Amino acid sequence: MTKVNLEKDLSSARHALASVRLASRIGQHKNTSDVKKARKAVARILTEINS
Repeated sequence: MTKVNLEKDLSSARHALASVRLASRIGQHKNTSDVKKARKAVARILTEINS
C-alpha cells in the first residue's frame, strides 16, 4: 500500500477508536475488547508506515 492510503486508513482507524472509547465510556457499548482491537489496528498501520 502507498503511504497516502495508509494515512487515510490511519485516520479512519483513529476515528473508529475514538468512537468506541466514547461509546464504552457513556455505557452504550458493552464489548470492551473492541477498544483493544481498535488500538491494535492503529498500531499495525503505524508500524507499516514507519517501516
